[in-house]
Amino acid sequence: MEIRFCSRILTVAFVLSSSFALAQTSDSSSTMPSPQPVTSYEQWKPHFGLIAGTVVPEGSYDPGAGYGVDIGFQPYIPLSAGLEITQSRNEGRQELEDIKQTAVLLKGAYNFGGNHFLLKNSYAGLAVGQVYKSGHTDIAGAPLVGFDIPLNEKTRNFLTLGASAKYLIINGNDPDVLNINGAVKYWY
Repeated sequence: MEIRFCSRILTVAFVLSSSFALAQTSDSSSTMPSPQPVTSYEQWKPHFGLIAGTVVPEGSYDPGAGYGVDIGFQPYIPLSAGLEITQSRNEGRQELEDIKQTAVLLKGAYNFGGNHFLLKNSYAGLAVGQVYKSGHTDIAGAPLVGFDIPLNEKTRNFLTLGASAKYLIINGNDPDVLNINGAVKYWY
């Protein structure tokens, strides 16, 4: 129930923000940047980030904390690629064993543009990879959304504060997981 409620709230917030951005700009295509090759170092947008937040598994498990690292770059405008490595722990209820998992995910995302403060720094994408739990490995995939707000107006060497949400669908009998994270990233 908690997962559905949180995911609905995030979906509504993102849709409302997108709708507001489209209403504010006369050229709605500006929110969807034209695909083009990277021509300068600044357009590569390499970054390293630390992420931390809450991990809410389906079923009879308590929400827990998760943390990790996020590394990425933009190989082709407006698409980004990256690697996310996270670890989390959740306590089981009703005599279920605790879950301790490490996820290694490759990510791909579409980076939005335009003039709206939040939307121009937002992205949506997919992640795929493996989740390691108690001596076994499962394949996993996740839709994801997020944003990274710059703390200053520079093209290189700056920090961003952001947030992201992903719903990790895990193959096998392990519960799927909703991750809501805050992020601090350094952009080279």
